[in-house]
Amino acid sequence: MQHSIASLPAHGRSCATSPSGPRWHFNFGAGTTPWVGPAPPDLARIRQARGIRSGSHQSHIPVWAFSITVGQHLRLESGLEHDLVRDLDQRPSIVWLVPQPARVLFQIAKAGRLDFHYPDLLSIDVAGVVTVWDVRPVERQDEKFQSHAELTREACAIFGWRYELFSGMSATRRVNLMWLDGYRRTMPWHRTALKMLVENLGTLWTIGQVIDLDEGEGHLLSAVWHGIRSGDLTVDLDERLGRETRVCLTASAAAR
Repeated sequence: MQHSIASLPAHGRSCATSPSGPRWHFNFGAGTTPWVGPAPPDLARIRQARGIRSGSHQSHIPVWAFSITVGQHLRLESGLEHDLVRDLDQRPSIVWLVPQPARVLFQIAKAGRLDFHYPDLLSIDVAGVVTVWDVRPVERQDEKFQSHAELTREACAIFGWRYELFSGMSATRRVNLMWLDGYRRTMPWHRTALKMLVENLGTLWTIGQVIDLDEGEGHLLSAVWHGIRSGDLTVDLDERLGRETRVCLTASAAAR
C-alpha cells in the first residue's frame, strides 16, 4: 500500500546530541548538510544522502527496485538490498522506506580521526518506529564494518531509533518473495475474487483448494498471490509454496 507523506507518524524522540558524539547529516533536496537540532528531522522530507554508481573496481551491482510502499523506484546498491526492500515492501506494517538515508560522522578514538558511514536503508512502521538498516553478507562483515555498525547503532540510540543488520534470507523465502512481486499491482477482479474465496472456503484454505475452485481461469489464484503480497493473506514464506500451503485471511482484510 502506498502512503502519502502527510500520513507518516511522528518519528523518534527529543534529545540532545553531544558535540563529541556521532553527528547525523541529511539531504533535504539541496545536498547533505549537518543536523544540529535537539530532535530528529521530519523523515518524510529527507532524500537519498548519496548517489549510487557502479564501476569496474566495485563489488556491488546497483539496482532499481519499485516500492509499492512509497509509490516509486528506489535506487539500491546491491541485490541483497533489493532482497531486504522486497521483504519490507510486502509488510503492511511498513509505511515508508528511504535508501541511503543519511551520512553518520563519528570520532574513531583509537585512530584519533573522524570517519563516516552511510547506512543502507531506513524504514518506518505504522507505530512510528524508525529502523536503520545496514546490509552485508556475514562473510563480508569485516572488522571495519563491525566497528561502523556499532558506532551507527550508538548514533541511532541518540534519536531512539532501532538499528538492524541484514545479512540475507533463505533461498526459499527469497524465491517466494520474487514470485509474489509479480502480483504486487491490484487488478480490478481481486476484491471480487477474494470475496468469492471466503464465501466458498471460509477464512482458511490451501492453495490446492484455490486451484481446484479456480478451474483454470486464473483469476482466483492471482488474487491469492496478490493478497499474500499485499498482506491481506498470510502464508509461511520460509516454506515452499505448493498445493498443501495453508493460506489465512488476516483480521484486517476480513473486516473490510
